[in-house]
Amino acid sequence: RLAPFGAGNPPLTFVIERLTILSKSTVGRDGDHLQLLVKDEQENSQRVVWWRGSGWPLPEGVFDLACAVRTSNYRGQREVQVEWIDARPVESGEIDLRQPLTVIDQRGLDHPLPVLQSILAETQAVVWGEADASERLAAAGRNVPVRDRNHLAEAETLIIWTTPPGRAELQEALERVSPKNAVIFAIDPEAASPEAFLRRLAGLVKYALNKQVGQVHLAQLAAATAQREAAVRLGLQWLAQRGLADVKINGEYAQIGFGRAAEPDAAGQTLDRLKDLLDEVNAYRNYFKTAEKEFLL
Repeated sequence: RLAPFGAGNPPLTFVIERLTILSKSTVGRDGDHLQLLVKDEQENSQRVVWWRGSGWPLPEGVFDLACAVRTSNYRGQREVQVEWIDARPVESGEIDLRQPLTVIDQRGLDHPLPVLQSILAETQAVVWGEADASERLAAAGRNVPVRDRNHLAEAETLIIWTTPPGRAELQEALERVSPKNAVIFAIDPEAASPEAFLRRLAGLVKYALNKQVGQVHLAQLAAATAQREAAVRLGLQWLAQRGLADVKINGEYAQIGFGRAAEPDAAGQTLDRLKDLLDEVNAYRNYFKTAEKEFLL
């Protein structure tokens, strides 16, 4: 069953409920993407493409799928393309004795800052905000303690100020905080476009060169840009290929040095991959801002 939660300009975003996976295959020159065949309870089948989904775990059993639906022209044939955004397993019906998470929806407010301060005045809470969240709050004259994903701690209430970049990052935050209540504001960071992301990443790289002897944790860069680590890796690769930095990645860390010879052709290909990934993140953020709150956490 299609349950629309967003409309307007293409693509449209939907939740398709109670699906199972029939088959999967990798597509793309490097096998980075997944093509899946799914079916619903009425045995209707549908092909779904998951951009850069290769290597990510697939849901087991029955699941609900958040997806973007758009038209495409493939080899001159106009067709409907369904793109994977996020999935959640459907509960099995076993009795869950845990206290359910109370979700308080504060999305779309014209003036969210006074509401945020009112909540903080009444309860002990952790505010999850990333990228420019602290800067924007400070510029508005609000003294709000904001933590990124790497510095979250257990608390009764988690305030989700910045829109998460993906389901995995959201789940990790919930596991770190183990809240009873979640308050959702979902403010998009400014570094959402490829240009803004690369500009902010370049500034962080410059700071690492000047202040941290060039060594930086990838998770810190991901939080400081409000993006996935995969986007940070591609962004660093692009900076290196443009000759703006020398980057060596060793596990969870990157060692940054001064620029080297540029590789324009390789940089163009990396930028295309980065744009695809950021499109996925933006699609998830649009979903997170508009979906029914019961689908989010």
